[in-house]
Amino acid sequence: MAADLRLVLGLLIVLSAIRSSSADARFIKNTCKQTETPDKCVALLESVKWSFNVTTVFGLTEIAVDLTKQKTAQVFSLVSTLRDQHSGEPIEEPLGQCAELYSNAVDSMQDAADNLGSHLYAEATKSVEDAMTAPDSCEAAFGHGLKSPVTKEDQIVSADMSVAYDLLDLLAS
Repeated sequence: MAADLRLVLGLLIVLSAIRSSSADARFIKNTCKQTETPDKCVALLESVKWSFNVTTVFGLTEIAVDLTKQKTAQVFSLVSTLRDQHSGEPIEEPLGQCAELYSNAVDSMQDAADNLGSHLYAEATKSVEDAMTAPDSCEAAFGHGLKSPVTKEDQIVSADMSVAYDLLDLLAS
């Protein structure tokens, strides 16, 4: 009898968790429908399991800004390493430009996070907008027959920045 009760309670807990997770996934999808790129928004937010516990647009925006800040810092680290590895080669100069662009973008994303934490949504949006120039400008630095080794990373960061921008814009409106 006690085993039956434990089984029933266990099933209720599992069903409750499934229902809760489904509701949280719906919240993410419904929020992301309000952005320019809903699929990218959902993919970014669902890439971390703690986003399923969030019940506010503010909370989802915090996650998007934080993830984007982290990815921006990773690309900065990558282009800095590549620049050092290609010292004296023609590709060193555009990689150096990318490192500078991404250094500024990391600072802007930190400003966005700080402004978001202070509920200064317009300022946070402006900070992300400032950071959004880095990926395209980095790609543009590779002219004269040089191929960018960070095209994929630039595209990912650009998409994530757009999601963060759109979510901040929702909060600001």
